[in-house]
Amino acid sequence: MWLLTWSMFFLLFLFSPSFLGWGGAETQAFDAQTKEVVIHGQVEQINHPIAVVKGEDNQVYNVRLGPYSYWQKKGYELHAGEKVTVIGYLKGKLLFPKVIIASKGKKLLFRDENGVPLWKTHPH
Repeated sequence: MWLLTWSMFFLLFLFSPSFLGWGGAETQAFDAQTKEVVIHGQVEQINHPIAVVKGEDNQVYNVRLGPYSYWQKKGYELHAGEKVTVIGYLKGKLLFPKVIIASKGKKLLFRDENGVPLWKTHPH
């Protein structure tokens, strides 16, 4: 019985929304107290839902890109080697973009003026 109980607990944890990246900071709004940052750099690697961006300050940032379905719906693309400006919110080691300005000025929008993810306010 003990093994069954712990097995069920483990499975529930393993498939919980926050463990799968569906919850937590990914879907939360950022309030006015959260400092907005601007990072200029180059995309080093993309492994959706994370893009690794090396800033001009030589810091490496893990940019949380949001749901892949949102990218598909919007027709967004980002490529390794591309120069970007990321405006967003730094939380721990993750950078949650409000907007990414990619090559040739193309703007990829992720959050509204209140920091709420657009895939929550405009479902995909």
